[in-house]
Amino acid sequence: MGQGDTITSKRQIPVMLQSEADSNRAATIHILQHQPTARPIEDRYSIDVQICEEDASGSGQTTLLLGVYDGHRGSSAAAYIAQALPSAVLSTVAHLSNDADGQTQLIQDTFETFDRQMISSFQDAHSNKSEGKGSRITEESTTAALRVLSGCTASMLMIKVPHSCQETPSADIINLGDSRVVVASFNPEPYIQAASIDLNSGVQDEQSLIISQHPVDDPNDIFVGGRLFGETLSTRAFGDGLYKLPLRADQKRDQHRDLIYQLSVHQQAAAASKGRKKIIPLIDRFDTLFWAYKSPPYISSTPQVTKVPLASQDNSPNSKESHRIVGIVATDGLWDMVSSEEAVEILNQASSQDTAVSLSDELNMAQILLDGVVERRGRKPGDDVTILVLVLPL
Repeated sequence: MGQGDTITSKRQIPVMLQSEADSNRAATIHILQHQPTARPIEDRYSIDVQICEEDASGSGQTTLLLGVYDGHRGSSAAAYIAQALPSAVLSTVAHLSNDADGQTQLIQDTFETFDRQMISSFQDAHSNKSEGKGSRITEESTTAALRVLSGCTASMLMIKVPHSCQETPSADIINLGDSRVVVASFNPEPYIQAASIDLNSGVQDEQSLIISQHPVDDPNDIFVGGRLFGETLSTRAFGDGLYKLPLRADQKRDQHRDLIYQLSVHQQAAAASKGRKKIIPLIDRFDTLFWAYKSPPYISSTPQVTKVPLASQDNSPNSKESHRIVGIVATDGLWDMVSSEEAVEILNQASSQDTAVSLSDELNMAQILLDGVVERRGRKPGDDVTILVLVLPL
């Protein structure tokens, strides 16, 4: 992709039948990515499906998992998480029935373990080492370091559709950071069933939570100008090792400095490989960045998980045509410009303008959504935008 480019596509995923009459049922996913600047896009996304022929309740189900990952300080973390996280989530919970106890905790544990392993593998590999004094920098070690140096949000929509018509589909909104997931029902008029809450340092509840978790820190040092240490809006993300290292509380400031030095060396190596010569090493900013740094981690990898029951279609003659679940999973480049309610309204207006064209047929609803936002605001996005619009007939 290049500056100003927009790429769209569409995927259809068959959904296991609840009856013979539903043999053509499919979920349609409308995809858009927009890169507004010359800087390479740092967003990533994932679309995964897992079919369980038989779950714990004795019947099978199809699980759809959509995710968007908004990267910062590069795309390394986002690219890695988009590739590896969905399978970890699905392997943990896709086989469970909708009402299984403990699913939320399992999802949160998966996120936390995934991030901890990524951070700790870097820390263990670089503790008590100095890359500039004889240790060899490899492409693999730099890739691993950049995953820790960069960071990304993760917002996912997981929908489980039981194969038995006696059971009700359900959705789980999984949110780490300030991308957003919206679930709406078009039945036929739209209404929002649930939406994730943006989680960053601009949210007072997030500030209060972090302050309560760090009683030895001065709150005025943690949040400066509405940002964590005056630097970042992130409060929940994968990676972001700058605000998580060292993982062990017994490690002292000189050990923290050494780990930042290791990250700095790899950052310099990556910049040099891309022909970038003018970059201030992280280690040169250590005292400025971390003068008030006392009790890491300050950024969490624990997502908020919200369960959303989805009403199955009734027995009325037109129910199959009129009842659709629409999910919007998008990075904050979209949500900085539009509310959840407006986004659903734009999709509804587009689908209502031509009754011969349904939400899941000829239109790319992600493109329609972005175009509608640009028309309303009179300007294009200034940040990367990734949009997934799921249309699922029930």
